[in-house]
Amino acid sequence: MKKIITCFLFVISLTSLSEVKVTLREPLSFKEMRSGEISYENVAIAEGIIEIVGEDEDIGKLISFEIPPYGMVTNKKCWLKISKIVFEKNTKEIILSSNKHLIKVYGFLDKKEISKNKNADIAEGKYIGYLPINYSVYSKEM
Repeated sequence: MKKIITCFLFVISLTSLSEVKVTLREPLSFKEMRSGEISYENVAIAEGIIEIVGEDEDIGKLISFEIPPYGMVTNKKCWLKISKIVFEKNTKEIILSSNKHLIKVYGFLDKKEISKNKNADIAEGKYIGYLPINYSVYSKEM
């Protein structure tokens, strides 16, 4: 009888230990950013990708994200502040429908931040930024 109860508890613990991993697959980076470019808006847009990987038991779970209202990017010489960070389709909650899910994240940078640096050698380069991702995983509805 003890062996049956032990096996039953072991099986229950295995199913409840499924794991959802959330990683930043591609950091926030700009496709092309020119500070002297004539455009309607003085905003440069950075794009990043969040990857969510789960197991078959995780399909149907709700994942809620919490990100800071702003972020930072660097070219290893100077730091620039990203004024706003948003998700693709403006959703901060998703329901896992497959084992692997990708979400695009966009960051908006005011081009006036770049022109604050007078030295062109410091402002030049590829800007990349990481952002902290807080997420909560909620069990699927029964």
